[in-house]
Amino acid sequence: MLSNETIVSESQVFDDMITKLTQHYLMKSVDNSNARVYQKVVGEVEKVFFDVVMRYTRGNQSLAARVTGLSRGTLRKKLEMHFGTTRVGKANRQVNSQVNEVVETV
Repeated sequence: MLSNETIVSESQVFDDMITKLTQHYLMKSVDNSNARVYQKVVGEVEKVFFDVVMRYTRGNQSLAARVTGLSRGTLRKKLEMHFGTTRVGKANRQVNSQVNEVVETV
């Protein structure tokens, strides 16, 4: 089980990563009125999120929808948008077991 200190530390790592990603896009967008920084940052975070969820659920979209709180239709749209397919997360058993270990500790 993770301690509160570990969770705070992991939260800080996430905050730092999002801060750096946002700053990166902001610096690149100074002269670009069409930068859409929000969409870029959220898109990158969503892609990683859905990749982990689909690996954890071994490609089971119904389970992934329940875990995320999204409808299955919304989940499928997000998968298609980020990966170009709805078939995500089935094969990699080593990654699945690593994700399971992380999720179990949280």
